[in-house]
Amino acid sequence: MIMLLELAAKLIKILKWLTISLCMIIFMTAVYFWLTYTDVTITQGERYGFAIGQSKQEVFSSLKSFNSLNDIYVLHPMDKNNFGKHRKIDFTGEDYDILISRDAWELYFGYRDYSNVLRLHFDADNKLTEIYRHKQAFELP
Repeated sequence: MIMLLELAAKLIKILKWLTISLCMIIFMTAVYFWLTYTDVTITQGERYGFAIGQSKQEVFSSLKSFNSLNDIYVLHPMDKNNFGKHRKIDFTGEDYDILISRDAWELYFGYRDYSNVLRLHFDADNKLTEIYRHKQAFELP
C-alpha cells in the first residue's frame, strides 16, 4: 500500500511538470507569433529601404536589396478581378515593364505566401506615397 502511494505521488509530480511544460510551450508559441507579427502602413519618411517620394525606378532598384534575402513574387498576368499567377521577379527589364504600369505594387516574399506581403502605392506622378507591410507566421481563421 505504501509503495502504491509513493508511485501515485511520483506520477502526480510528473503530471504536474508535464502540465507546466505544456503551458510554457503554448505561452512561448503565442509570444513568438505576437513578436513576429507585422502590420504597418507608412505615409511619411522611409522604411524597409524605401522612402516616400521615390520614383518607381528608384523603388525598383531598392527592391534588389530585398531580393538578396528573399525570392520576390508578383501576380502576373492579372485578370479583370486582380487575380493572377505568381511570377518571380528577376529584376530584368521585362519585370520592370510589368510593374511600371501599375500604381500599386503587391509583392510576395515566398511562393504561395499571402502572409508575407509588401504593398507599394504610387500617385499620378509615379512617386511612392504609401508603404504597407504585412507579415505573420500563422494563418488567421
